[in-house]
Amino acid sequence: MKKEKLINFINYYFKEFGNQQIIDEYSIDHDIDIYVHDIRKGNDGKFWIFIDSEPIRLEHSIEDDDGETVSFSDVVWEELKTCLSHLGLDIWNFRYFFNKRTLMPNVPFDQISISENTKVRVFKESVESDELKWHRDRENRIVEVIESNNWFLQMDNELPKKLLKGKKYHIPEGVFHRVIKGKGDLKIKVTLK
Repeated sequence: MKKEKLINFINYYFKEFGNQQIIDEYSIDHDIDIYVHDIRKGNDGKFWIFIDSEPIRLEHSIEDDDGETVSFSDVVWEELKTCLSHLGLDIWNFRYFFNKRTLMPNVPFDQISISENTKVRVFKESVESDELKWHRDRENRIVEVIESNNWFLQMDNELPKKLLKGKKYHIPEGVFHRVIKGKGDLKIKVTLK
């Protein structure tokens, strides 16, 4: 199944069934809106499903049938597994990220938090070259390239270096640098040191 069709099916499922199922099953007293904003092939070979919700978190605790407190994330994962099983898809081929996307103003990338110190950033092919500005950061970082097609990294007073898939690059604290646009999307994992 193509990515767009899968996203559309999951979003349809939650809109027509899943949202209300969660509201009814866990006695939530207001509407919720759960939706997929992206599915990507992860570097672990699984498909990563990124789901957001409105509201981002619930103001009250959720209890299961046994009276145990469960997280909103776990409840959504259970409903997502039901949706995937309706399609005959093996849930073990998927990873699930709930409200992990960070859309920050004035930055030319989408960011997903993997942990406190690790982020995945995606620079879309549609980004304008003039948005890729020289900048410096407040901490050391290791950048690992997940996907790149002729994108470059340029450090202050150096020639640009081609970003190669699987290679790691060290960017020291306070050093000016920029990326130079290539073709397709650039996907990197940034680990703060």
